[in-house]
Amino acid sequence: MKIKRIVKTSNNPAQWQGVTENNEPFFINYRWGNFSMSVAKEGEPISAAVVKDCLNPDMSFAYGAPDGCELSFENAMKLINERLPFEDKNNE
Repeated sequence: MKIKRIVKTSNNPAQWQGVTENNEPFFINYRWGNFSMSVAKEGEPISAAVVKDCLNPDMSFAYGAPDGCELSFENAMKLINERLPFEDKNNE
C-alpha cells in the first residue's frame, strides 16, 4: 500500500487523514504514546477509517513517551515509512 495524499488535521493529539494510491481513506492517530493507522475500503468516507479498529498489528504500536500526544509530520512519516512504502509527501 502506498500513500497518495496526507493532511494533518490536529496537533494535540496528533492526527492525519489521507488517501492511499487505491483511493482508500486512512486515519492516523498518536495519543498517549500509541501510534495507530486505520484504513477504510475504497468508496467509504473518512469517518469509516476513524472509527475502524486498526487491524494491522504493524500499524498500531507504542512510541515515545507514555503520555505523548504531539508528533511531527517528519516523525510520523518515518514511522509509516518503516512499515509502508510512501509515494507522495503532500503535507497540506
